[in-house]
Amino acid sequence: MHVVAAEDSFDFAHPAQDQLYRFLIEECSGLDDATRARVLVPLEEPSRRRRLCHGDFSPANVMTDGRTHTLVDWSLASTGDPTLDVAFTWVGIRLLPERLDLSPTLRRVLRYGSEVYLRTYLRIAERAPTREEIAHLVPTAAAARLGALARADGPAAQRDALRHVIADALTDSIAEPRA
Repeated sequence: MHVVAAEDSFDFAHPAQDQLYRFLIEECSGLDDATRARVLVPLEEPSRRRRLCHGDFSPANVMTDGRTHTLVDWSLASTGDPTLDVAFTWVGIRLLPERLDLSPTLRRVLRYGSEVYLRTYLRIAERAPTREEIAHLVPTAAAARLGALARADGPAAQRDALRHVIADALTDSIAEPRA
């Protein structure tokens, strides 16, 4: 993942990640103005590189026949910063489930799976981000995820949980991603 450079990825077919996230965050009614302003700041920072990003990586979007794996559901694909894409995934598969009313078994499975994902990504990525770089982008990624959920009228429990993830991340009470 993230090996296709933006200039090689049919840029016209994929929106710029920063524009997509900015739209989702600015249109999200679930954020106050001060929080919105803070989570938008990283979108103004220069990206290390622009790559084709899936935008919604999760186990549910991987099809396998036991030998090959295919990434499906490219509806949120964009060209942008792979680190922000990883932060969006981390929010969805680790931080959001930690805030939801899930069984202890499911919580352990998701915790384990998220650790495997991050450890594997950091090991094999062409230019792996640091855990600090991922943590820096968590509030922005969580706000974009909240914006997408709000637009789709997603479950209120998930929207509330994302607001807590954002607040915690902005007050540095979320530890850096560890795997």
